[in-house]
Amino acid sequence: MARKLYGKSVKGATHVRNGQPLQDSFKIEEISPDITVIAVADGHGSANSPKSKNGSLIAVNTFCKIMDHYLYNYKDDLDSLVTYLNREGDTKFAQDICAEW
Repeated sequence: MARKLYGKSVKGATHVRNGQPLQDSFKIEEISPDITVIAVADGHGSANSPKSKNGSLIAVNTFCKIMDHYLYNYKDDLDSLVTYLNREGDTKFAQDICAEW
């Protein structure tokens, strides 16, 4: 059976009432028939953060870029990538995201 992926961002009721823009972003990248990278970023959604939409777009693009890099480097052994991310994900992976950002 073919895999189908869908995504949609929806403005919350307060944003609709106040005429505020949607500041969330998502990205779906199908790397191969077996691998899909999904990134979601929640914008701040406040008047104090007018660039929040830009930030959420940067976040999803950065995450996908880093994941593409990891997937390329571990393409012959994805089980090792899962092990690495479980072990180092909260440090090294996060550092790579910050460095790219």
